[in-house]
Amino acid sequence: MRLKILQALSHEFPANLLEDTYLIACQHILPSTYYMLLSLLDLGIPSENMAVIGKCYSTSNLATKMILEEKIHVASESSFFDGYQSFDSSFKEKLKAFFIETIQKWDLSPTSRLVILDDGGELIKIANDYLSSTQTVFAVEQTTSGYDKLKDELLKFPIINVARSDAKLIFESPMIAEAQVNRITETLPKFNFMAKKLLIMGNGFIGSALARKLSSSYNVTCYDKILTLTDIQTHELRLHNYDLIIGTTGKTVLPFNFHHQLQNPVTLISASSSDREFDAVYFRRQREKISNCHEDIMVNGVFLPNCGFPINFRGSEEDSVPLSKIQLTIALLFAGICQSVYEKPIIKNFVPLNKRLQDLIVKNFHAIDSEKIFF
Repeated sequence: MRLKILQALSHEFPANLLEDTYLIACQHILPSTYYMLLSLLDLGIPSENMAVIGKCYSTSNLATKMILEEKIHVASESSFFDGYQSFDSSFKEKLKAFFIETIQKWDLSPTSRLVILDDGGELIKIANDYLSSTQTVFAVEQTTSGYDKLKDELLKFPIINVARSDAKLIFESPMIAEAQVNRITETLPKFNFMAKKLLIMGNGFIGSALARKLSSSYNVTCYDKILTLTDIQTHELRLHNYDLIIGTTGKTVLPFNFHHQLQNPVTLISASSSDREFDAVYFRRQREKISNCHEDIMVNGVFLPNCGFPINFRGSEEDSVPLSKIQLTIALLFAGICQSVYEKPIIKNFVPLNKRLQDLIVKNFHAIDSEKIFF
């Protein structure tokens, strides 16, 4: 089976487009990623030319198995979790080792093309430090936090900017917010917790979508450092006024030295990436070591669902957003990969995702939005 939007995109490119191309990727290892890899195989990339590393909180055992059956390498570190370390610090080490080992194994020829597909910017940053500027390298970044991490770097190769593409910002955010609201609704009753006052930290595309969806159930306040986006100023912010706080910034919005200002009880929910929003590792270190990164924990009146990882990734074997919808995001990544190899941009900076390809993806998305796709 192939996802229909990806099928439509494939017809825009030569059937052998990805011959002599290598792909190294940091991605959520979920069914949607599996289907994207299948469509890349259809465009000529050999399975042995692809290597993927996932993140413990978004790695499906079933998707891993299916990818491995296609003879595509999946790093064993994809499921690694150490509850006493911050995810970012431990994953960075694993990511660097994965990248160097993979590149050395491939021994790329001068004519080979390397594409780096990233979620978070760290893999691209490692590649930028490690690779020479004479190699043919393209990258694709899908997250705003990755874009922010890389935008001031002196880059050696072009990066297709899926993260800030109109199609992703406009159409993906409501889907992710809906999945997160569903998870929040499922999770809070487990602790008999009846929150009333909600603080959303970060009022960008995800934060504002969450505010709209949750405003009928909670007294919602949005805080953002950008004055035009915030309901309250920094000097007005009183953390102890809120019994539910959702972080959407992709940064550490509530470092451990602010934890003493929290209400008791309070629930802290991440709606971005990693476990960085609330310095979750500091709560986990107050418990016996946790082996399951999806455990809901309570520490001194602080309820931390999913060990502080994003609430929409709860350890399911399936994507939190139905395949019929999340294929939009996957199609944008697929388009970024194909654009990089087909157009061969020479600018060593961020390159906008092709507008015509975005329009084609959105058009097909609307056409099949109501269709159910089975995994």
